[in-house]
Amino acid sequence: MVHGRETLAIGVNLIVKNFLLNHVGETPKEMRTEITDDLIVVFIRDLLPPAEEELLKNKGGVESYHELRLKLFEQSEHILHERLSDFLRKRVRKIHYIYGTQTDDMNIVISFEPS
Repeated sequence: MVHGRETLAIGVNLIVKNFLLNHVGETPKEMRTEITDDLIVVFIRDLLPPAEEELLKNKGGVESYHELRLKLFEQSEHILHERLSDFLRKRVRKIHYIYGTQTDDMNIVISFEPS
């Protein structure tokens, strides 16, 4: 990674935000990115519109929400891999998606191939 961490965080936020909007249909209201030498964590808050927030109020809704999001991410994750790898000039090894079960928060954890 050749840029300063602040510049990288801004770029990663833009890539992830664009991905969420164009491939998952979500527009996060708040994002924060932490970067280490081999890991990036994107903290996303206030992701869901009110109608989808209602789904999270019961167990069946939470399961449906997670199943739908998983399918959306699986179908287009290669795009996020490619864009992040190009921007960071490092090969992305794995992207993990962690959803809040009682909130509309999500964390995306990105790991890299060893240099």
